[in-house]
Amino acid sequence: MLFCGDKSIIQADYLIDDHPKNLLTFSSEPIIFTSPHNVDETRFLRANNWKEVGDIFL
Repeated sequence: MLFCGDKSIIQADYLIDDHPKNLLTFSSEPIIFTSPHNVDETRFLRANNWKEVGDIFL
C-alpha cells in the first residue's frame, strides 16, 4: 500500500484506485475500485471488492 498524491511517479505493474483522475496518469495497468462516485466510469478494468482484485491477479 502506498499513499501518494501524484500517481504518475509510481513505477508498478498495477494501480488500484477509486478516483479516475489518478488512474489517467498511471503508465501501467490501472484498476478502478468501485465507489459511489465512479459507478459510471467505463475506461478502466473494474474491481467491485477485494475478492475481485484477487481474481484479477490469480
